[in-house]
Amino acid sequence: MYCALSPRKLMCVSLALMVVIAIPSLLLAQNTANISGNVSDESGAAVVGAAINAVNELTGFSRSTVTGSDGSYLITLLPLGTYSVGAELAGFKKFVRKGIVLTVGENARVDITLSVGEVTQTVSVTGEAPLVDTRNATLATLMDEKRLVELPLNGRSPASLIALIPGVTNVDPGSQPTSQVVNVNISGGRTVANSFQLDGAQWNQIQYNQGNPLPPPDMLQEFRAETNSYDASKGLVSAGSFSVVTKSGTNNLHGVLWEFLRNDNLNARNFFSPTKPFLAQNQYGFALGGPIRKNRTFFFGSYQGTNIRKTVLNNTAIPPTEAEKAGDFSKSIGGLPTDPLTGLPFPGALFLRTAGILPL
Repeated sequence: MYCALSPRKLMCVSLALMVVIAIPSLLLAQNTANISGNVSDESGAAVVGAAINAVNELTGFSRSTVTGSDGSYLITLLPLGTYSVGAELAGFKKFVRKGIVLTVGENARVDITLSVGEVTQTVSVTGEAPLVDTRNATLATLMDEKRLVELPLNGRSPASLIALIPGVTNVDPGSQPTSQVVNVNISGGRTVANSFQLDGAQWNQIQYNQGNPLPPPDMLQEFRAETNSYDASKGLVSAGSFSVVTKSGTNNLHGVLWEFLRNDNLNARNFFSPTKPFLAQNQYGFALGGPIRKNRTFFFGSYQGTNIRKTVLNNTAIPPTEAEKAGDFSKSIGGLPTDPLTGLPFPGALFLRTAGILPL
């Protein structure tokens, strides 16, 4: 039986299939945070029906809700960034709390106390103590933008910072500028038992399930390492989970240029080496972000180039001669053999069968 579809129907079917396939990825790629709390008056009584509004201070993104019958509220799926939370209700002064920094996977709690007064009056709070996530028992470490940019990184790979996390026993070889995977042992777990996510998308190598290389530090906003008691969304792993978040554009145009140099002229000679090996390593790049349409659309991009020129150290293997196979090393290039029991050269450079020692 042959069934022909018109181009219009074929396009509709193709779009529907793309949406069905993309939905699981979109649900996974939610690098967001939540804000919750209780709203009460000065006597401690719950305030019902108060309008709560969370606004991103850099992009203008906002999300609103109202308090329930117990005075509680919850705002979910907030993109990462710095927020202001406001609350207002007729008969009370408007409340605004600024400078609430949300990190990936955080459940921030902001309790609000409304004072009696006119709505035109505003109570503003700024710069309070850091928020404590009381809704999550996950043991996690956050590497924020300041640490990513200011801590010294040989090779400019953020993966080398994983070594600073408690419970990590090995970081190899992802900390090197030419590495293709990130190997990590966490709390005795295997290197293939970790989950890596970049902006919510799976970032594990397909063949060995190790982490793919990470973008340069100036392109990252933060990354969060969960080493114990993570939730079911981090399934299929038994060691640790890493959530990496890249920067995004804001209403302000901002950018950075960088150049990092390693050169043998700046290095000291190794005490046991007669000369300094040649090395000239340059790492350079830029990052730029800004608005396309204010409070609507933004852009951000980054590039990093790495040029490495250095002396290649070769280890040459020489097959044994017939004399060496017979135990005669008197003409060997590598020098005379010594007895491992006494440390003295064998008499006549002849390596004979002795107790505990076998010839070649």
